[in-house]
Amino acid sequence: ATSPEVLIVQLCTGEQLIAKTQTSANGERMQLTDISILIIPKMDQLALMPYLPYAQLETGLSISSDKVVYTAVPADDLLAHYNQAYSKILTPPTPKLQLAR
Repeated sequence: ATSPEVLIVQLCTGEQLIAKTQTSANGERMQLTDISILIIPKMDQLALMPYLPYAQLETGLSISSDKVVYTAVPADDLLAHYNQAYSKILTPPTPKLQLAR
């Protein structure tokens, strides 16, 4: 298996996904984790939406490689947005300021 790489994945169904991808040793399957679907709400805009938000995909989704039309390396700004969305770094809540009475 390859090491995980963030790629745009075009499926034969027409869906464009961005995900961490890993191809099996024999090349027959692709494992996707941290998956978003790419949506174009308006001209010159791009949005990331969770893919299958109603499914438990913590361990990822395995797809047959023959269902993949192509893969592409995302542009730097899209990759930065994706990495921010899937960052495992948690920011603690800001403490609320309490005024003395």
